[in-house]
Amino acid sequence: MRRNTHLIRGTLPFYDAELGHNERFMAAFKKFGKQENFLNIWQAQEEARRNSLYGPNPGALYCIIKVDRREFPILYEMTCTIVANKDLWNRNGLKKEKIGYSTHEHIIGELKHSITQLLEELHKNLVKINSCSK
Repeated sequence: MRRNTHLIRGTLPFYDAELGHNERFMAAFKKFGKQENFLNIWQAQEEARRNSLYGPNPGALYCIIKVDRREFPILYEMTCTIVANKDLWNRNGLKKEKIGYSTHEHIIGELKHSITQLLEELHKNLVKINSCSK
């Protein structure tokens, strides 16, 4: 499925912060893996990388889709969240949710439509927020 980032970013560039994650983790593990506080070192290293690339409070977009059942009705629950924090954790952000159902033949189209709808709603909220700060 193609990412639909233009609804959120406007003129801001989009970066995939997870790109190269496994390679960076393995390199850090080889270097620091035997240390007891390896996870703290890893988290600090990733935070420093994000800070140097994207600034102190980068934004992230999370879309989580849960699908249940294989027969009609195929149920789904979708949550899209925008966050802006130094560690990019999916917490305390702007959130939109949707619950729906579809047939087996139409589920992909229904999911694409629903995710677009949620992103458009989040975009409207961001426009309101940006207009308040002026």
